[in-house]
Amino acid sequence: MNKKAKVGIIIDDYIVSKQIKDLIDLSRTSDIYDISCLVIQRINKPSTEKRSLITKITNRIQSTGLKRFIQDVCFQTITKCEKKLLKRSKRFRDFYEKHDLQDMEIESVEITPNVSKSGFVYRYDDNDLDKIKEKDLDILIRGGSGILRGDILDVCPRGIISFHHANNDVNRGGPPGFWEVFLRQPTTGFIIQILKDELDAGDVIYQGKGK
Repeated sequence: MNKKAKVGIIIDDYIVSKQIKDLIDLSRTSDIYDISCLVIQRINKPSTEKRSLITKITNRIQSTGLKRFIQDVCFQTITKCEKKLLKRSKRFRDFYEKHDLQDMEIESVEITPNVSKSGFVYRYDDNDLDKIKEKDLDILIRGGSGILRGDILDVCPRGIISFHHANNDVNRGGPPGFWEVFLRQPTTGFIIQILKDELDAGDVIYQGKGK
């Protein structure tokens, strides 16, 4: 019998979405691979507890611009409305449920990525890379935030798998599913790819679509 591939999954916290929990549960039924390690990204964020709402809004506009701020507020409002609608659906009412992976007793390693000024690009220092290497993983799954750059992409023999919400040949950029609806396309595409240093240039290993 062939040895199972050792897989790690990069996440932002032990509290994860239903989809991440389902993926880990699925791995436990597989004879091919096993998600045996959680790589927890701990982001150092300045404390904003004592700042007023007006100060927070002002700082956000200064850092991202007024247009981006308005876009973010609109998107968050739409997302909240969608959550309320989905909770009324028998089929999707648990879509936004959260799960605590600490209850699953999976081995974990905590790292602190270096985040770019834009807040989008994540890089790992040598110390954190060594922590991951010690786990002797065959491949990583990107299940957390950030556009991963640098040596983290090569820390495992088979690289890092990432899920992309859209058909790269047709639609690029978020939010997921928006452009398919806006352009009245009949299906929503997705790809699974091995990440590379260049954005949206990964090696596609699986591509599909759904209605």
